[in-house]
Amino acid sequence: MTIIVKPIEDTTLGAVVTGVRLADLEAATWEKIYDAFLNFGVLIFPEQHLSLIHISEPTRQAEIS
Repeated sequence: MTIIVKPIEDTTLGAVVTGVRLADLEAATWEKIYDAFLNFGVLIFPEQHLSLIHISEPTRQAEIS
């Protein structure tokens, strides 16, 4: 899948991110998401179904890096 970051129209910040599965992030995808966050400030990931384990995983990855 190709990650797509689409700015939200008529707003000063925010983008919708599709083409990514947050439960199965790879380092390269995480970097693209982080770059999008730095550019847009707020990111919306539609149709993501995450458990608490999935939500805490990026935190653990950051601690390891």
